[in-house]
Amino acid sequence: MSIPNEDPLNLLVEILYGGLPPDPGPGALQVHLLHESLPPRWPGARLQTWRWTLADAPGLGCAVQVLLPVGAGPVPVLLSGDACWAYLGDDARHEALAGGLALAWFNRTELAFDAPQGQRAGPLFERFPEARFGALAAWAWSLSRALDLLRQVPGLDAGRVGVVGHSRGGKAALLAGACDERFALVAAHNSGAAGAGSSWDNGPGSEGLEDLAQAFPHWLAHEGQAGRVELAARELDQDLLLAAVAPRHLLVLQADSDAWADPEGTRKMVTRAARAWNGPAGVVMPGVRLVRRAGGHPMGLADWQQVFGAMQALGR
Repeated sequence: MSIPNEDPLNLLVEILYGGLPPDPGPGALQVHLLHESLPPRWPGARLQTWRWTLADAPGLGCAVQVLLPVGAGPVPVLLSGDACWAYLGDDARHEALAGGLALAWFNRTELAFDAPQGQRAGPLFERFPEARFGALAAWAWSLSRALDLLRQVPGLDAGRVGVVGHSRGGKAALLAGACDERFALVAAHNSGAAGAGSSWDNGPGSEGLEDLAQAFPHWLAHEGQAGRVELAARELDQDLLLAAVAPRHLLVLQADSDAWADPEGTRKMVTRAARAWNGPAGVVMPGVRLVRRAGGHPMGLADWQQVFGAMQALGR
């Protein structure tokens, strides 16, 4: 494997995720509003469906739904690629709107399939058939393209866009937030291996990279270069990914009973990464938080409330 840039973060991204798909560059996206309504289901809100495509590859694109308060000035917006799992319930949507937040969501598997047989499939893999990147990198790339779209939507504050994901979506959100400094907040819930959990300093009963590569080989680098041995030998771990968010806002949400998502490894990674937010006197500045709770894997209303609170604090 040849990695041209020996920067530690770049090494981590190349070894674990296979790098990212190429950035299409300024002006490469074509954005269209497909539909708009005032749904009775969410009084006082406007629901829009947008779609982006690439100018040089019109078959490559994705629909993004945006739910925003009617009549408000430019509002912060929280983006999720987890529409394929429908984690965001009506109770959370009502709470976000009441707090003056817009929500945006899309199905990340439109770009790279989460194929049950573990094969690399989907429009983004078809466009770059020789690339090393896996689905996690493809999904992170799709979050950045959705951000490109959101920056063109009237009524949204382009300087206050957050990205959030749960489980595998949290892995993608962390990668997107580390590599795209336009995200003002990066939030991940129970993201585990290749997310906020450690790659080679795991807690008991947690999912390791070997488990991940065996169960979901399409998520990681194409040549299987994601082994903990190589990462450990190079002293590369996920604290590098988390620290890359600094000085922006990072929120890591972790359930203590979700052993598979590596609560102990996550705690270690956040502790190490927090040094990147140190002020001149060595005091950790506001901006990085680990929120632990009792319970298991699913993302519930209390978790969403933590993310909404972090979003509302942006720009204060």
